[in-house]
Amino acid sequence: MVTAAGGNSTAGSKLKSSSGWNSYSGISSTDEYGFSALPGGLRSDGRFNMAGFDGNWWTATEIGYHVYIQRMYYNNDNVYEDHYDKDEGFSVRCVQN
Repeated sequence: MVTAAGGNSTAGSKLKSSSGWNSYSGISSTDEYGFSALPGGLRSDGRFNMAGFDGNWWTATEIGYHVYIQRMYYNNDNVYEDHYDKDEGFSVRCVQN
């Protein structure tokens, strides 16, 4: 999906919902693909943080006790990939085939 939306350096603007994100000068979300990614933040150490500032989604790719995530921030157009322990709390996005 990120590749189809132009790659990691530009896909964020094309996948983010046009509302719900904190504003940042020079960044506009077009939601060209209808994915409507929202900035739900995350849960870490029993607390919820960063709603409005970033969106984090689990992927299906596991490496031991870690799972890859896709992340977007309010202040740039990038999509980042990272991995976290399975006990962290990120959003889940179900996509129908």
